[in-house]
Amino acid sequence: MTENILLSILGGIAVLLLITALAPQAMPDLQRLRVRQASQIRSGIQVRLDRAQLDVRADEFILRGTALGGGLALFALAVVGAIALAPLAMAAGFLITWTQLEQRRDQRQTDYNRRMASACDTLRNAYLTTGSLTSAIKAVVDYGQPPVSEDFLYILTAARQGDLRQGLQDVADRRRSIVFDAVGNALLRAEESSGAVSEMLERLAESTRQNVAAFETAITQQITSRSNANWGAFGPWMVFGVFRLLTSGLGGDLLAMPEFFSTLTGNVVAAAAGVLTIGLHRWCFRIAQRGLTVSRIETTEADGTAPSHVPASSRSAYASTTALTARMRQKPLGSSQS
Repeated sequence: MTENILLSILGGIAVLLLITALAPQAMPDLQRLRVRQASQIRSGIQVRLDRAQLDVRADEFILRGTALGGGLALFALAVVGAIALAPLAMAAGFLITWTQLEQRRDQRQTDYNRRMASACDTLRNAYLTTGSLTSAIKAVVDYGQPPVSEDFLYILTAARQGDLRQGLQDVADRRRSIVFDAVGNALLRAEESSGAVSEMLERLAESTRQNVAAFETAITQQITSRSNANWGAFGPWMVFGVFRLLTSGLGGDLLAMPEFFSTLTGNVVAAAAGVLTIGLHRWCFRIAQRGLTVSRIETTEADGTAPSHVPASSRSAYASTTALTARMRQKPLGSSQS
């Protein structure tokens, strides 16, 4: 018996020594794996953020979404008392953060388009005065508002180097704006045309004002629709929370509600309501985005035909943008695609 106990102790010590010897090698490998996985997740999020033109780093998005989701989770736990709501509240935090970034992106695009319309007026007036397209572009650099003036400074530099076409393409690929595409198309025609440039710039100024007004109206409608979707999905939860806080000291059945939601049945009910809320939010957002597709078309779609991914309900709006973008997406403007 004593020998068996001694052998067991020695065997345990041997196993402990083996684990201790392997741990310094295994732990760094596990840590590197976790770091690599986290980096891949951030890279994937960054790709989606860049594709949506939200102009924010993945780390900042994760931090803001986590902070908002954590606050919502604490509020849900304090008011409702269901642990199952915590992950759903975290998801809601990221959804709301994404919506806020979309609102900021839309406002940024609207401001840029307004300044582009003003730049077109400057182009027209400067060309009428000087008769030089390069001087007209320089006037936008001198009297325009950033970031439009910064874009035209880049275009001016390219024009003076004899590469106006590539300068326009570089800015077009960076901005991904159908309004700028229309301006770039007009500047290319003006450079290639031997006459009637002033009439061309006059038409450009007028059409840009109309396009900016239509774009702003559509964006305003979508911002309102997104706001309605947020209030429609999360508003009832806010009303319930406020009602709970105001009536918690009055006694009655409401005081027993957190006790119910802390049970298994209550967590199931709360989780089902939370999943329904998230699903309703996404469904409402899809409805809010119907009827408008603002997209720069690919070279193969330059014939004015809406691509297959555009819904039938949006094809009329899509077709109205193709006339503005077809020339910008054709060669020889460059091989890069947006």
